[in-house]
Amino acid sequence: MIRSGCCRLPVLYACGSIVFGATATPATATPVATYRFNNSLAADQSGVPSLLSVDPLGLNNFEDVVVDGVSQRVFHWRGHANPTSQQAGLTLDATGLVPYNNYSIEMVFEFLEPAQAGGGWRRIVDTQNRQSDNGFYVSPGNYLQVYPVVTGSTPFITPGFHHVVLSNFINGTQREVKASLDGVLQLTSNTDQLNLDNANNPGHLLSFFLDNLAGPAQLEYADGRIAFLQIHDNILDVGVPGDYNGNGVVDAADYAIFRHYLGTSYQLGNEVSGVTPAQVTIDDYMAWQARFGNAIPGAMSSAVIPEPTALANLLLGIAAMAIGRMKRGSWSRVA
Repeated sequence: MIRSGCCRLPVLYACGSIVFGATATPATATPVATYRFNNSLAADQSGVPSLLSVDPLGLNNFEDVVVDGVSQRVFHWRGHANPTSQQAGLTLDATGLVPYNNYSIEMVFEFLEPAQAGGGWRRIVDTQNRQSDNGFYVSPGNYLQVYPVVTGSTPFITPGFHHVVLSNFINGTQREVKASLDGVLQLTSNTDQLNLDNANNPGHLLSFFLDNLAGPAQLEYADGRIAFLQIHDNILDVGVPGDYNGNGVVDAADYAIFRHYLGTSYQLGNEVSGVTPAQVTIDDYMAWQARFGNAIPGAMSSAVIPEPTALANLLLGIAAMAIGRMKRGSWSRVA
């Protein structure tokens, strides 16, 4: 779910005898810092601070792994829960990067182990300069949790890469937090404990995977790997990766949008994290195909899912189109 700050255009697409409509919806967040971990902790954007590796044991490294079916470079953090001085992870100086009470964090990462100690808790994000137990975790029951306020409902499986979005924002006059796991909203609550302008954190530091050094419960840590991190300047809408038209299900309508924009500089809605952002390529097709049928709970009943023969024809058509374009050595927009 990477966005470039553009608006989705109202367009009609035809596929066989079925017509699909894409509704115009404004983007609500703009990515201000993108990290891909290709042997570097630098951001894609110029003038944006790099991530800093917290590596007390000298074991952090970059390595190749398969993420969602694709081999790519990732960052592997490795430390010890106890003593807390030997925990490993990442930090980011967010001073001036985002509004301190209105931002989103998008991540693709995995924990490689259960919690080493700390009763089964594993810290994901800390906004308190590691001075408080409050924060964003995987709980002992393996659910996302903004401690001590609210817990999610979908198990966070370990090991395995997950797409996680955390949004801290103002809704009218009310401060809220939301989090999603693999495209499904997990929790929402009225709280300001993830604000970056709190008294514990005058330097506006974001810490990833590092537990608190002060106060109770200081050992809530586990090793892991991260493939993608993006910081946004507002609330990031929760959607289904691969659901390019935003109707809540990955279906044939999303293929029609992909085909229409193939070869152009266009930001697909709900594009899978790390897949050619702001460009529509064959990789977006592969990502769509791998997720066909995924849906927000309850959305499947209203989805237009093609019969097996129709779907096979779609796949044959895109394969022939890709081969033909590769032979010509260029990609062009398909009307």
